[in-house]
Amino acid sequence: MERIKSVNGVLTFLFAVLANLIIQFAAAIVITVGGAVGSDIGSSAIFNFIMMALIQVGFFLVFYICILQPKRELTLSVKNKINYPSLAFTPFIAALCICAFYLVTFWFMTGLSKAGFTPAAEVIMSTPFEFILGSFVLCVAAPVCEELIFRGALLSGLREKYGVVASVLLSAFAFMLMHMNPAQTVYQFLLGIVCALAALAAGSVLPAMLIHSFSNMFAIIIDYTALGTILEKFLNFLSARAGIAVVVTLACFAVFGFLILLCLYFMRKFNAKKSGEKQGTLTLENQPLASKPITDADGNRTIEKHEKAVNALDGKDKLVYAIACGVCALMWVIALVSGFLS
Repeated sequence: MERIKSVNGVLTFLFAVLANLIIQFAAAIVITVGGAVGSDIGSSAIFNFIMMALIQVGFFLVFYICILQPKRELTLSVKNKINYPSLAFTPFIAALCICAFYLVTFWFMTGLSKAGFTPAAEVIMSTPFEFILGSFVLCVAAPVCEELIFRGALLSGLREKYGVVASVLLSAFAFMLMHMNPAQTVYQFLLGIVCALAALAAGSVLPAMLIHSFSNMFAIIIDYTALGTILEKFLNFLSARAGIAVVVTLACFAVFGFLILLCLYFMRKFNAKKSGEKQGTLTLENQPLASKPITDADGNRTIEKHEKAVNALDGKDKLVYAIACGVCALMWVIALVSGFLS
């Protein structure tokens, strides 16, 4: 079994970007056609959630083609050995992320709004079916499929060549840009860092999936319960008192950020103990990924053809990463300009 290389991870990221764009382009065509016949399908929550689900299906197919089919061994796989009780830290880490990063994100968004930016309308879940569908997409499909791409493939590949700090920052930056949403820029980048650190601490992508899932779940709870009203009043209070706002924002970021790091430290310690190693020398073990050789109509192994294409790009991972991020950055800029023009 071939161990994943940096180029494998960034190619997976690039193909995921392309899959995302293809699905969004198809959705734009449907919305345009619907508008021509008098249907405002673009504002339908069900349509938006179906589109989001299709994007996640696209991500999973990319992961299958690039990682599972050629049997690449991931540094951070779902199947890696993990101390499962350490997963109890994940809901606390997710909650701490909201406490630590929410105010920073709010002030960033406030600055954009004062500059004239109008964020895209949020998808409102107004019926039980919409709530069930939306919760599934946001709390199950997205965390699983996105983490397979960004922490399973991209982070694993980058980790093999660029070390912990660079791989964490680069994977988080890619995760941020992939969402192509200026309003989510700060939070997605910081959440991406935490998810990457959690995956490295446990030696598995599973904790990152759970943190991502709980983070989205808590966001839904805030939006659809009285907590949202309480938080809005608190933000209004801070908005009228700049000095207090700065102190509270920095204090939340520092205190809750420290607690996040503390949880990650104990998660790493638990998993190091599980592997029977000394603390601080955690090895990330792997298990084989099940797959069967795939052949084309002529009987040639398509995996071998794929490998030739991959090998041709070996050593050009920085270029591939830059292209993928460049495409995402372009879409991010388009969304930003659209927000200022709307």
